[in-house]
Amino acid sequence: MSDMRGRLWPMVVYLHGSSPDGSPKTMEQLRGDGINYYIEHGGQDFPAIVVSPLEASYFHDEAFVDAVIRDAQAKYPVDRSRVSLAGFSLGGLGAYPVALAFPHRFSAVLAAGGGFTDDLFFGPQAITEYGNGLRHLQNTPFHVVHGDADMNVPVAVADNAVKALRNAEVTVTYDRMPGVDHLGSTNYAFNAESLGALIKQRGERLDDETNHIHHADRLVGRYEFASTSGSPQVLHLSVDTQGRLIVENETFATTTAYYPIGDDRYVSNSMFYRMVRNADGRMSCMYWIGTFWGAPIYTDAEHAATCGYGPQN
Repeated sequence: MSDMRGRLWPMVVYLHGSSPDGSPKTMEQLRGDGINYYIEHGGQDFPAIVVSPLEASYFHDEAFVDAVIRDAQAKYPVDRSRVSLAGFSLGGLGAYPVALAFPHRFSAVLAAGGGFTDDLFFGPQAITEYGNGLRHLQNTPFHVVHGDADMNVPVAVADNAVKALRNAEVTVTYDRMPGVDHLGSTNYAFNAESLGALIKQRGERLDDETNHIHHADRLVGRYEFASTSGSPQVLHLSVDTQGRLIVENETFATTTAYYPIGDDRYVSNSMFYRMVRNADGRMSCMYWIGTFWGAPIYTDAEHAATCGYGPQN
């Protein structure tokens, strides 16, 4: 697109895959990744603005993706009713938490070679652990692409994601490609037909707001706790102007932003978390929902015994 004047353009936010050795991706590698490879090899006339946040870590950070989107919208004539999200592999996994962090921002989502990396969606504990966060995406159509011969990311992770989306009454088109491997799925996800359908989707009243944290005032404060190893630590919890839960670890001098997805569930750095509250509304623990789900991330020392393993009720 040499001339962008006189009209607004759809924008695709593309989340890249990981590098072969797991290190941060380089700019050169980014050019050969997913939608960027398509544009470099015949898709130069693709009628959309494409932005590809280049992560410095292994996961896609929701705050960084948000900053890239805001910067692009400030610099280019973006049609804000047609801002879509796409990703491959690590980016296919990251597309779900990014969409959940901003459930009213994207007109459509295309996720290839990624999904949910555990089997919680197959049992009744899925409702307990993940809550109803996915229901916030009922106005966001998904296109999921995965090869059933994928040896890098098993097709089951896409099956899990599709099952969860459909259970939440989200519109999903699922291309489960027979005999296709990991890299091969990009041929079906990033081509003129699928990308053309992606940018045609138009959302109504899109915005970049996060979900609200209920009774946020009861979470704010200082928490002393013992980690799972027994070492003492101190946390400071606050809620910022964007509606995120900010957790400052005084012991290790780190700050982490958690995006609420409803039901006291959060996403941060492409991972899902669940908070458990005490009777007074304060946090008793928060733990990562994943392969090692149920393991407490941190607990209020006074109520540490209430944060055991498995679903918390």
